[in-house]
Amino acid sequence: MRQMKVAAGLIGWLFFLTACGAVEKTEGQADMEGTLLGSMGANTFLLFVEDNISGTVLEFSDELVGDSYEAEIYRIFLDQDTKLIYEETGEELSAELSGMGFNTISFLASSTERIKINVRGDFEPEVTTGRDQNVLLYPAFIPIHEADEIIFPRQDLGTILDRYDLSRYHSDKTVAVLSFLDEVFSYDSMFDGDQLYEYSAEDQHVILGHYYNDEVGFFDHFIDEYPAYYVVREDGVVFDTNNLQDVTNYLENELGFEVNEDMYHDGMIEDDGGSDE
Repeated sequence: MRQMKVAAGLIGWLFFLTACGAVEKTEGQADMEGTLLGSMGANTFLLFVEDNISGTVLEFSDELVGDSYEAEIYRIFLDQDTKLIYEETGEELSAELSGMGFNTISFLASSTERIKINVRGDFEPEVTTGRDQNVLLYPAFIPIHEADEIIFPRQDLGTILDRYDLSRYHSDKTVAVLSFLDEVFSYDSMFDGDQLYEYSAEDQHVILGHYYNDEVGFFDHFIDEYPAYYVVREDGVVFDTNNLQDVTNYLENELGFEVNEDMYHDGMIEDDGGSDE
């Protein structure tokens, strides 16, 4: 299971003096490190590094406009030659992205929120400033780079749990179900556990997160047996199991979730048993 949250950081005038000029990269240092913001198309996504309002933790506000706003933010383009690297071991991932039409934001976001990137060609940090419209809503002039390598950091369970803010759903019947699968990511694998969506309704919410171990062993340092499922509420993990049916039983018997029958009637055609009528 998967889904996403942000780390805090520190910013000042020194950052912008540095960012506006050439920076000598030390050995092993990536060109950029930041937070995934979302897809910009089939093979492009936004990467936020930091700004002068909130540092590395982006805060959406009316202040993201005007001459005083400065942000290091990039559009990142990737293709079949972009390498996906696990930072812990330096191994290349086996993730199968071709079925996604290279719209890899779903895979990237499910793996991490913060990533490092090395681009093709020379790189100098750039600051976007002086915009009279929200830079995130109108990104056409944000610098764009081709990704040579996308580097995934090691994650612990606590880091992953921090990405789930369940308080915004304003319902006692809100859970996240995290699935850790000993699989290589593929388009078809995205739908594992989707039957749990039938427990979502106006007053009860099930948020799914899928996490793929890949051959590099993303989660072997804290998962002993796959598949592993964690039911998460506002105060943390309340249930874990290696059987998806156990999750269903827990939602119904312990938390009082009910199947949303409307999902089977609204806009769906009933089975007529093969009738020609």
